Amino acid sequence: MKEFGPDDNDALQLLCEFVEVRFVSADRNGFNITKRRVVDDMGFKLDFVRSRERKEWISDIYDLEKVLYMGDGIFDDAVMKHVGYSIAPCNASLSAKEAANYITDCSGGDRAVAEACMHILKVHYNAYDVKYKADSA
Repeated sequence: MKEFGPDDNDALQLLCEFVEVRFVSADRNGFNITKRRVVDDMGFKLDFVRSRERKEWISDIYDLEKVLYMGDGIFDDAVMKHVGYSIAPCNASLSAKEAANYITDCSGGDRAVAEACMHILKVHYNAYDVKYKADSA
């Protein structure tokens, strides 16, 4: 997603205390927009990886069972089915939502990333307890 909502960057910074946060994109046309937001503004790593190559790319770097993955696209389920834990925003593609372990109440671009981060921190690291609702703004 190229859009981030209020609190998303703050929640990602909290999550960084526990895990490595890394972004991937297969959007060649929008990559520079994503790079400006993710790398330049927020300070995270961003890699261009074609959707159909993503699972193999991730498995070359990480143990898939230890990966927490958030995706919303029609090809993200190919990764989500094989990682340790997966999350989709409520406005994700049907295939991503069907493969997800957790679906956010918030939509992508409207605090879904923050909600996902806080969920991970609470469920996997017993840290923080902030709840988000889809209508929060």
